[in-house]
Amino acid sequence: MVTEWRDQLIWGNNNKGTFNLKEAKSIILGLESSVLGKTWQQLWNYQGWMKIKLFMWLVHHKKILTWDNIIKRGVLGPSRCQLCEVQEETMEHILNYCSYTT
Repeated sequence: MVTEWRDQLIWGNNNKGTFNLKEAKSIILGLESSVLGKTWQQLWNYQGWMKIKLFMWLVHHKKILTWDNIIKRGVLGPSRCQLCEVQEETMEHILNYCSYTT
């Protein structure tokens, strides 16, 4: 009698070994699930438009496509703010310091 061994793919640390989105997020972000849960709860409990929630998520993770982030991805382009043309275009500049947006 030949015993056949089959590999089995198991995910993470949960009891079932199945994919769990909450655990995946905590692994990716390197945060404890309690901290991750609080951040997500604050963002998604906001009673506003979905596009505002998504924008807040992008700001929280510093993923807004300003020129400094685009240049980090290897695209050549201007580094100056396209609105005020005074300083380098960064998320902090656009949201806090740009004379055009304020």
